[in-house]
Amino acid sequence: SLNMERTMYKLNKGVTAQSIKVTEIKICRALNYDLYAPNIASFLPRYLKAAGYGQLSRIGVFSAYLSELSLIEIKTQEFLPSLIAAAAV
Repeated sequence: SLNMERTMYKLNKGVTAQSIKVTEIKICRALNYDLYAPNIASFLPRYLKAAGYGQLSRIGVFSAYLSELSLIEIKTQEFLPSLIAAAAV
């Protein structure tokens, strides 16, 4: 794949594509394939519940909309997802 070729080029061709794949599998197994990264969607339902609103309420839908807008605004990328979700509620 293209990413594999770029990675091999950056490593001065000191490794093979197969060795990269083997190492990636070892890392995934060591992490028990738990590669989840928290995002706005993982925080928003919690904050809405704490505020006493449901996800399908007007506030919930509007909060989700505001959160989605933050994804396309480059200036908001410096903030943590939890902070953006809290601000949206």
